[in-house]
Amino acid sequence: MNNLILNILNKSNFLSLTKDHKINYDICSNLQNQLNNTLLSKKLALSIAIAIATNEKNFNLKNILIAFDSQNLLSDDELIDIQATVSIMSMNNTLYKFKHFVNQEAYLQKPSGLKMTSKAKPNFGKKTFEILALCISIVNNCQVCTIHHEEKCRELEFTTDEIYAAVQLTSTIKSITMLEFSTQ
Repeated sequence: MNNLILNILNKSNFLSLTKDHKINYDICSNLQNQLNNTLLSKKLALSIAIAIATNEKNFNLKNILIAFDSQNLLSDDELIDIQATVSIMSMNNTLYKFKHFVNQEAYLQKPSGLKMTSKAKPNFGKKTFEILALCISIVNNCQVCTIHHEEKCRELEFTTDEIYAAVQLTSTIKSITMLEFSTQ
């Protein structure tokens, strides 16, 4: 098993919290496979992992992932972009879930009325923004945003395999957070 993965999980207390060795093996294997998936650059995989840990309020895991960026793949501005993307998508996901859950024409026709200038020119580029927006929308259960950002990812020439790899990594980070919280 990759030492980096074990270090991440040990520092997050994940391995000490779960008593089931099978789930530990699954999570360790999944995290290793997804962070090292050749379909995603190391930088993009780390960005997704940090964004999902942040979105899920697992600040311990977020900080551990940032600390393990030994190659300094992400600049301070890019880390700020990740934080801004999580915040913007939380805002949008909440609004659009309401509009589409209620499904009233009076709400559907209203513009969002929310400022999103930080989306216009993110430091890490439009492609990274869109894949992060997709992954965040998935874990925030916003169907309309998930569909929209998946389409944008394909327009920006992400392959379906790359998109799926990003979603697999998202699922893995979400599972670590859920198991960590459920064992406390």
